[in-house]
Amino acid sequence: MTAGNTPHVSVVIGCHQDGRELSTTLDSIADQHDAPDWECLIVANGPFQAGEALKQRLVSDPRFRLLHSFRPGLTEALSIGCSQARGTFIARLDVGDVMVPQRLARQVLALGDDPDVVLCTSAVFVCGPSWEPLWVNRGTEALTGVPIRVDQLPASE
Repeated sequence: MTAGNTPHVSVVIGCHQDGRELSTTLDSIADQHDAPDWECLIVANGPFQAGEALKQRLVSDPRFRLLHSFRPGLTEALSIGCSQARGTFIARLDVGDVMVPQRLARQVLALGDDPDVVLCTSAVFVCGPSWEPLWVNRGTEALTGVPIRVDQLPASE
C-alpha cells in the first residue's frame, strides 16, 4: 500500500503491557499471500512498552500503525482501532494469534461475492505454547463454507 491509498482491509489488534507475543502475530499479517492492500492498527491499552522489533517495524513499514488508548479494557482499545480503520473491511486478531497466509485474501473474496454478507469467520486452530496442535474448530457442518446473511440467522429465544 502506498501512502494516501485506502487499504482494502484494516487488521485491528488490542495490545496490553509489553506485547511479547506481538511480533509473531505481526509476522503473520506481513506474510499474507495474495492479500489485498491492508493496514494493521495496534492499539496499546494501558502501560505498553514497544520493544525494538516493534519500533523498527513501525519505522520500516507504514502499513503498521501504533495507537494509544488511555482507558482500560480490550473493548475500548478495539473501539479506538475500528474508529481509526481506513479499510473497507476490518479483520480482528489477538496478540499471540497468527493468521494462515491466505486468510485475508480468502475472507475478502468471500465478502466480495455477496454484498449482503457482513461477517466472515474462519476455522480456528488452537495450539499449545510450542505451537503443538490441540484442536480445530471448523464451525458447524451446516454453516461451513456457506455465506449466511444476518436476516437468515435463527431468531434468538
